[in-house]
Amino acid sequence: MAFHLGAVIDLGGGVFELKPFQFTVSLNKAVSQMYSALTCGEKMKIVEMN
Repeated sequence: MAFHLGAVIDLGGGVFELKPFQFTVSLNKAVSQMYSALTCGEKMKIVEMN
């Protein structure tokens, strides 16, 4: 499943830029929760990807 999101990039000096990106994940238990958060407009302050 592919997700289309926006990433806020800190350019320094209090300047931020919104960059769109797409990532693909295998189907697992987290996909339904991620899709639900994306469609309801929930915002995450910190996201870590390994």
